[in-house]
Amino acid sequence: MDRGLSFWLALPVAAGIVILMAIALFAPDLLSAETGSALTISWMALALLVIVIHVILKIRACFSPRAALYAAVAILVVAVTGPVGAYYGMTSNLERNGVPFGRTSDGRFRAMIDINGSALEFFVDLDSKYVLLSPSAAKRIGIDPSTLTFDVTIEGPDGRQSAAAITLKVMAIRDTPVTDVPALVSAHELKTNVLGRDFFDRTSDWGIKGGFLMILP
Repeated sequence: MDRGLSFWLALPVAAGIVILMAIALFAPDLLSAETGSALTISWMALALLVIVIHVILKIRACFSPRAALYAAVAILVVAVTGPVGAYYGMTSNLERNGVPFGRTSDGRFRAMIDINGSALEFFVDLDSKYVLLSPSAAKRIGIDPSTLTFDVTIEGPDGRQSAAAITLKVMAIRDTPVTDVPALVSAHELKTNVLGRDFFDRTSDWGIKGGFLMILP
């Protein structure tokens, strides 16, 4: 009777832990960080409760060395899986796997992105739609500005200007590609290249976490 009670108490708790770990591994964004955290903590508390009940029942039924070993193993498993489950439950996939970019002294985010084997520096402008390159930056990645048609008029960081539309086949962040990004090459030199929403719309996820710009390619 006692063994059966312990089993039926442990079964749903174990199933819940397995489900939470499967969600964390295969569908990390299915639950919000707050929901995942609450579920993980609740299930860990239930697992601990089941272990306590099991130990008490075994003591009442004349606690044996084998039962003590089972209890010790169960406590060890919870001690190991608890922090791991809590970590996955409390953090999003973006926080775990995203690439962080810090702010410069003027408070703007700066990102180094590889294009055609050359690392280009961009300043992030989330209010801008465009990915905008200076002519010199275009040359560094193998694009000859003299072959472009500057027939697009935009409001750039230096005011109203002409630009040429191009497509960047691959923009890589730590060897992870973001593909087919529409971009513009300015007709004149800029103080900085601009990384706008046309890039972010093609990433898996992005956000500002803890003062860092996190990008999940």
